[in-house]
This record gives sequence, structure tokens and C-alpha cells, in this order.
Amino acid sequence: MQNIYIITFIALTIWLVGCGGSSSDSENTPSPAPTPQVPSPSDPPPTSQEDINVELEDWQFTGGSFDGFNRHNLTVGGAINSNQAGDFAEYEVDLDKGIYRVILEAATPIEKTPTQVQLHLNDCLIATANVQSTSSWNLFADNVVTDQLVVSTSGQQTLKVIGWGEPGTWQWNADRLVISRVGNAPSTAPPCETPPALPPTVPSVEETLDHGEVIDGKQISPSGYTATYPYRVYLPNTYTTETTKPYDVLIITDAEWNFDSFAREVDKNQRQLILVGLENAGRRDNDFRLPFAQTYINFILTEFVPHIVEEYRVKEDTLAFEGFSFGGLMVALSIFYDDTEAPKFKNILSIDGSFWDRSADIYSLLDERHTENENLNINVVLTGAKPGQGNGTVVRTFATRLREQGFKGLTVHELHYDVPHEQATDITIVDSLDLMYGVGGPQ
Repeated sequence: MQNIYIITFIALTIWLVGCGGSSSDSENTPSPAPTPQVPSPSDPPPTSQEDINVELEDWQFTGGSFDGFNRHNLTVGGAINSNQAGDFAEYEVDLDKGIYRVILEAATPIEKTPTQVQLHLNDCLIATANVQSTSSWNLFADNVVTDQLVVSTSGQQTLKVIGWGEPGTWQWNADRLVISRVGNAPSTAPPCETPPALPPTVPSVEETLDHGEVIDGKQISPSGYTATYPYRVYLPNTYTTETTKPYDVLIITDAEWNFDSFAREVDKNQRQLILVGLENAGRRDNDFRLPFAQTYINFILTEFVPHIVEEYRVKEDTLAFEGFSFGGLMVALSIFYDDTEAPKFKNILSIDGSFWDRSADIYSLLDERHTENENLNINVVLTGAKPGQGNGTVVRTFATRLREQGFKGLTVHELHYDVPHEQATDITIVDSLDLMYGVGGPQ
């Protein structure tokens, strides 16, 4: 009698999740049954499918404890960043029935606390694996997530990637997944292990303030832009009672990451300072870097600052501008594009700025600014993180070059800390505010 085989194809779902904790894989697959005399048509040989590259910046959806990943431009191609514990993204991938090895190409300078990645298939936990430190957010290395991903039925799968660890901690940047078929699937699918819940978010800044208040839900759409930038405002407790008093104002960039830390410090010490936190709308790789930074800075100077001055009682002769990493580069670049006779920003706070990015262009702009006007009556605070794990070396170079120009009226403060890049903001807040406004100030 002729054998008749019926094959049913069913769509599956894969989840990929970044996690903290110990490394573990799914249960071992059962021993295969003896090979039948008649070849089975159900599985192709392991070499029938080439490696599949899943570019992680090309997600179908991103979300999680801290609103998901951002896209990050590399010299060639893209990657994901802004990955905090509990953030994830989902992807659609076609996989044949079989067993697969999954490799994550990731970068992280974090060493003290483990950063990890977790893989799910059809809402089932497949594996948890460490992500090795590469001492840089941009130096990528291979991390084997599992070599026992069992796909029991050919078809479209959904992958999900999450950063996991202590709540609120940064995890890793990642370029792609490489999925390689290494064997035939067993006759019986492995049992499904329920994945753990996402790490929780940290308490919101509104829940931790004792004195001032935070106003959320504001936004601005620059002229000629398709993007809309959300922003938040911290008002000190005296703002509504001292109705004629003007206040010092600090504009904070990357507010989705940095605003809360500044607000907690200002509120704790009752500094009489208004904070305006402008989010990056996922555009920082363009807005904060040359050559596009000039357009963004022009929006800040000609639209955003006048808008804030009109909305709040601003002491314009002390207006300050803060940025971290690429944001630290951008706020320093604003010196070259601000008005040469009467600059709007009297205080610049650049935290571990990425002055390695198009450095020749940066120093050409610096020379041009000095040629145009040797007066620069502003206060610049430059902070640097540990060389090798931060931008401390290039921060020193920029500070030296800035001083060597001999601008009249310029004050340059330089602070360096033995911490990695991702810790550079929190450690410098008190020191930097004291330099700009006096110890414990402004009052």
C-alpha cells in the first residue's frame, strides 16, 4: 500500500526578551525515535535554510516598562538603544520546522550588574543568557542566546526582545539576531514554560516630589518639521505664590531619560529653578549631530526659547542649556550658532559630550566663531566620564581647545568622574548646578 502523508502548517509565535538573572535554556529535547525505513518527508535537512538576520531596528512594535527602544544609526546600518529593564520589541520571521541557534549582536559597557537577553517562542520561555560587556555602547559582540530553539511547525513566527535587570537600569544596544538552523525538530514539541513578568518601572518623579510640581502633556511642533516634541516643566513651590518673581531656567534635553534626576535633586534642596525637559522624539541621532544639528539648534533658539519665555517668568540673563552624550555635543555646538553679540544661553552644561563625532567639523566651527567675534560672555560646564567607558578623553580635548581660543568673558569649568558613560548624568547634577548658580542655588 502506498504511504500517504498529511502535513499541517500552523503559525507560531516567538518572543525575544532581554533579561537579568542567571543563564538557562529550555528543557532538553527528547531523544529522537529510530530512523524509519521509508524517509520521512516532514523535515528538510538542517542545511536547507540559510542563516536569517533579524535587524532589530526594524521592529513591528516596541513598548515595555520605559516605552520601548529607540532606533540608533550606525556608520553602516542601524541598531536599537534606549534599552532599560523591561523594554521590548516584536518582529515577524518565517522559520521552517527545526532546531535553531540564536545569536544576539549586542554592545554594553556595563560590568557590575549582569545584563541579559531572554528568548520566547509562542509566549513560552526558551532561554535566558548573559550579554557580555564590550566596554562600549558601540562595540558589538556575539552572544549565544540558545542553540535549542525548537520550532515545531513551519510558518511565520513573532520574536520579542526585552531588556531585563534591576528596575530602571540600562541594559544593552543591539544590532541584530542571527538565527541558524542546526537540526531537525523532535517529533514532540517541548513543554511551554511561562515567561516571568516584566521588571517594574521606577516610581514616577511626581510621586517623589515634596515641594514643587511637574506639568506634563505639553508639546511643540517646529516650523517645517513633521515631528512633535513633548516637553515637561518643573515649577518650584514658590512659583504660584511669588507671582512677580522671575526664575532661573534650565532646558534639559533627552528629558525622557534625564529630567526626573534633575527634578528630584532640585526639589529635594528646594532650589528656586524652573526645569524644562524637552524629549527627543526618537530623532537625537539626527538632531544632535552635524550637519543636522544646526537646524535643530535654530529651532531651539528661535522657537522653543521664545515660547518658554512667553509662557513662564524667565530670568533671561541666566538661561541654561543641558545635554548628555550626543546631547552634550549638541549643546556645545549651540555656542557656535547662538547670537555672537547677545547669546541666549548664558550657561551651557555638556555632560560627557560625544566630541569624537565629526571632530574636524567641530573645531572648524570653533575657529570660525572666534574669527567672527572673540567675545563670548558665557559659562560652560564640561563633564567627562571614565576614558574607555565614556567620553572623558575627548571632553578634555574640547575643553583645552575652547580655552586656547582665548575668548573674552568665557568661563570654562571641567569636571571628571571615574564612572561609565551611563552614570555620568546623575553623578554631576549637584556639582554642575552649584557651579552655574552657586552652592545650593539658585535661591
